[in-house]
Amino acid sequence: MLTKEINLLRQYLRALTNDQLLGDEVTRAALAELDLEPFEALPEAARLPLLFRSVYDIWRTAHEKAQSAGIFSTRAILQSVSPEEDLSRQVLLMVDVMGFPLSVAAEIAGQSLELTEAFLDAARERVDKPIEGTAIIIEDEPLIAEEIADLVTQQGVEVVGKARTKKEAVSLAGRLVPRILLADYDLGGGETGLDAVKEITGEQDCVAIFITAYPDDVLTGEDFEPAFVISKPYRDRAVKAALWQALTKSRAALVE
Repeated sequence: MLTKEINLLRQYLRALTNDQLLGDEVTRAALAELDLEPFEALPEAARLPLLFRSVYDIWRTAHEKAQSAGIFSTRAILQSVSPEEDLSRQVLLMVDVMGFPLSVAAEIAGQSLELTEAFLDAARERVDKPIEGTAIIIEDEPLIAEEIADLVTQQGVEVVGKARTKKEAVSLAGRLVPRILLADYDLGGGETGLDAVKEITGEQDCVAIFITAYPDDVLTGEDFEPAFVISKPYRDRAVKAALWQALTKSRAALVE
């Protein structure tokens, strides 16, 4: 079974498109055109890079050989948004957000290790430059909330509010309309950041970045999941890369 690899593919395409729905639809459409049986016979280490490369090939082919496609067909979905051609952005997401080794990112990108490292360095230079945006932090541990706020502020993003409960988060978001939500999963007392984010994003167009010790509770495969999930203990580079991607990558419509 390729459950692990497909889940990682979904996470990556959500981050790349900066949208849960679109990332999931591109994943589904590409996999519908791919025979997965041969992958299952491969050594585990070989499955992930080959799956990613195969999905990219299908996605690009749908654009290179643009043909008329029925609305909502798999080909129409693949044609509705172009695969990201910025390799430095791709490598950044693979290494800093997804946590892939540089060698795996190089294999997926089809580049040498040296060139892939150069792409990563170039992307990190872009990430380290100040960006504009507003964020609310949803975290019940004040010290962790302050650490995340300091990190976000260093990147130029304004932290307009902090919330320790779902009620506080929904109220703040309603008044301040942030572009980014940085949320923990477990808020204590039976409350979850996922519930708060689901309610907020149902009313507002903002991107959620989960920073949590419980990534499996966030990534359940159910209807609602965030575009970005970073595991605690988090790496500063992972948060900065996710924040940069969320604020600099335009969110395409599924049907244009």
